[in-house]
Amino acid sequence: MLAGVTGVADKVISGWAVNGITTFQEGLPLALTMNTNFLTTYALQGTQRPNVVAGCARKLGGPIQKRLGDAGSGPVPVVINGVTTTVNQVINPEFNLACFTAPTTNFSFGNESRTDNGIRSPGTANYDLALSKETHITERVSLQLRIESFNLFNRVQFGSPNLLINNPLAGQITTQANSPRLLQLGGRVNF
Repeated sequence: MLAGVTGVADKVISGWAVNGITTFQEGLPLALTMNTNFLTTYALQGTQRPNVVAGCARKLGGPIQKRLGDAGSGPVPVVINGVTTTVNQVINPEFNLACFTAPTTNFSFGNESRTDNGIRSPGTANYDLALSKETHITERVSLQLRIESFNLFNRVQFGSPNLLINNPLAGQITTQANSPRLLQLGGRVNF
């Protein structure tokens, strides 16, 4: 239909390209440990893990966006190891904290595996898009203009939850794993 276009119209409608990268990825298995670790402190080796309550559903259902904490209340005070600090917003627990208890003795490992495939960090759903236009000025010289968008839909990718059982922030997510939308413009002369 437009194959026979020449002149200025050809410079306007030809040379366009669209590129994109879409990433969907499941989160990584979590490795839960105890907030107070007697094995590392006194035996200088090993990481103390919690016990799993038999028959307990460890994974909480539903989308992570439904578990957002109250952002309107401002910073939330949290006491960690006797020191009060504040966090701006937290995500309510990613896993059921009632399913994990401290080992019965101070120097035992606990029966939780090193990494638990049943509970995972939040996954990734990311879209990047680039639009470019290359225009030949002469036979040997061309101009390329590009606009690129990283995280096109400005979706937050949540970080891993706090993995220390018996910690005030246990299971809560207080970090973001990606950057907000980034737009980039570029131009290049090829000769």
